[in-house]
Amino acid sequence: MKHNRTTGNTSLAPHARRSNWSSNPWIIPAMLPVDLDWSGSGNHTATGPENLGADIHEDADHYYVGMEVPGIKRQDLAIELKDRMLTVSGQRFWKRGEGEAGQPFSRTVALPTSIVWEKITARLEDGMLTITLPKAEHIKPRIIPLT
Repeated sequence: MKHNRTTGNTSLAPHARRSNWSSNPWIIPAMLPVDLDWSGSGNHTATGPENLGADIHEDADHYYVGMEVPGIKRQDLAIELKDRMLTVSGQRFWKRGEGEAGQPFSRTVALPTSIVWEKITARLEDGMLTITLPKAEHIKPRIIPLT
């Protein structure tokens, strides 16, 4: 039997408290890792209800970061590179009544040091943002001839 000090009532039911987890559905996804950085340590951050999932892969010459950003215009996106951290941020707008509402978002991913920084490119096409990061020559695979 539980006694509620606030109301003075006694109940046979266990006391249930409302948790912030259930009142804010964005807390749980924001706390879960969306991807790992290049070293596998999980160094990344994401904000906004979309959490901007990133598809990160590589081939012999490049690393690629892909993000779905449907409905977001080029002028509403910003891409920043600082201290090996690549941040994509912006604002998503939608109609609300007679006006317009917006939701800011941000996604940060740690990058490897072996990138040719001056040759990074970004392309936005059909709601897909693709950032291409060329690998430095010293880390590209090489074939070593046998003598």
